[in-house]
Amino acid sequence: MGKVSELHPLHFFLAVFFFLASPVVAQECCAEKTEEEQEECPNCLALSELKKDVGDFRWNTKLDLTFGRSPRPNYVNFGGKGEQQMVLGEKLLLCRTTESSNRDGDEERVNVQGFRTDKNQFFLLTLDSSRTPFGWYEGITEWDGSRVLKDPSGHVLIRTVWEKNRNTTATLSLGDSLLMETITKMGRKSKVDPLSTLLGSPIKPKKVNDKNDDRDAARNFSEEHLLLQKISGDFTFEPEDGTKEEISSRVICEGRFLVRTTIQTSANEETTEHLTFLGFDSSKGHFQMFQFSQDVSWPKYWTGEYEDEDKTLTFVNPYSRGESIAVHFREDGGYTSTQTSEDDGELGRKKIFEITKKKRR
Repeated sequence: MGKVSELHPLHFFLAVFFFLASPVVAQECCAEKTEEEQEECPNCLALSELKKDVGDFRWNTKLDLTFGRSPRPNYVNFGGKGEQQMVLGEKLLLCRTTESSNRDGDEERVNVQGFRTDKNQFFLLTLDSSRTPFGWYEGITEWDGSRVLKDPSGHVLIRTVWEKNRNTTATLSLGDSLLMETITKMGRKSKVDPLSTLLGSPIKPKKVNDKNDDRDAARNFSEEHLLLQKISGDFTFEPEDGTKEEISSRVICEGRFLVRTTIQTSANEETTEHLTFLGFDSSKGHFQMFQFSQDVSWPKYWTGEYEDEDKTLTFVNPYSRGESIAVHFREDGGYTSTQTSEDDGELGRKKIFEITKKKRR
């Protein structure tokens, strides 16, 4: 869908989040289809729609401070700029925006859009500097060409309408009440690279949103957010079998989330890329992690808990029995990751990640 990252300040309305529990199905490879096959493939058509939104843009939003409850809306305006690019083998549309009208400086927001082949639906994952939980929406493109996405409760609705020049108007509603309208104006279609911007940021963020006195717990910073900095940086794992795993990760959105890219290289030089987002939900008191892979059309979801005594952050897949990931922080700045499934038994697959020397802290 079009530029909806500007809607992120409204994530405080999301009380229920969708935790992905679908069976794993391989991502269809549109590149290997004929032109006729692509025209009949929902996944091919969806990805072609996402690719049309690549480029930079400017956005302006008007927000009703009465939250749609008054017949006399009280609007406030804010705006900014953003960039979008296809990532992960052109399977996902990654967007990064900044709000230029923010008094405290440019506020960073990030979202990822894709298309689920198992449900033939678009999805939107959002990260916001002012909110600690992730936001999740799903929906379809309707007969009139507009795209309608809803949160898991069905109460929050985002409708995006495209003009012929690919400019968009997006509205956010709470039930039947119109809350916000965002107008986006496309800029250049030249190549942009927001992922490099995210991964090129300092290992320790210059700006951290450490406010913790809000009545809404989901807006508050927690000490657990500081743990994200321990796995921020550049790391490598090189076992003796000739394979290699390279990780680059950075804390983003003013200390609220972490983005990580993983490139796995096999012994015969074939590469596979993964994209991961990690955060701590202060309203629920646990970590959340979404892992995207090139061969699956939706992310894998994990929840995590930290044990200070043994310096270990343990993630479990709530929809797969016996599957877990234990991240142990080492004194040298690296970390050990052990992933276990029912087939692995108690030993699991252990990987020791060393800090890349050229970018030591």
